[in-house]
Amino acid sequence: MNEFEFCILPVDLIEMPAYAKIRKSILKSYIENLDEEITLSVSAVSFRDGTYRVIEDPHKLAAMKKKGVKTAQCCVFQNMTAEEEYSAYLHSSIPGLPRSKGDGTPKDCL
Repeated sequence: MNEFEFCILPVDLIEMPAYAKIRKSILKSYIENLDEEITLSVSAVSFRDGTYRVIEDPHKLAAMKKKGVKTAQCCVFQNMTAEEEYSAYLHSSIPGLPRSKGDGTPKDCL
């Protein structure tokens, strides 16, 4: 797995890959239960070709966008291939990622 940076990113800059399927029931649950714990948890994101793409838990990102959350703490992987992004998405758990705000200090990566 590629190295990552722990960053704070504007939620609006993070795109949903075409293969990410959002289930309405799961999204509804995230929206209803979206709280500080969820918004402070870390999302895995790939930065490739000038675009940030979520590669773990797209339902959380979709809920954050719906609720108007402005920024997200992310582990940003650089230069993953499309195949690596898809594999990470399918496995939905990336070893070694910090999982909460207390696991490190994110920086502004823009």
